[in-house]
Amino acid sequence: MTIQDYSEPVFPHEFKYGDGRAQRCVGMTLRDYFAAKAMQGLLSDPNIKASVNEFATKAYTLADAMLKARSAE
Repeated sequence: MTIQDYSEPVFPHEFKYGDGRAQRCVGMTLRDYFAAKAMQGLLSDPNIKASVNEFATKAYTLADAMLKARSAE
């Protein structure tokens, strides 16, 4: 399985309106979810000095590593 295979939504759900209509919300991808968690960890360390773009790049690098490790199982 490749990283691109993780484009499926993590938390898909459906909103139901009072008149019976429904709207599907696909949510974020697993890669985005992992990157968000990685970003949270990176930002919690006051010793890491980086620009906003560097933090984002690091977060997605970590997310990609998590996806790769997950597909190796």
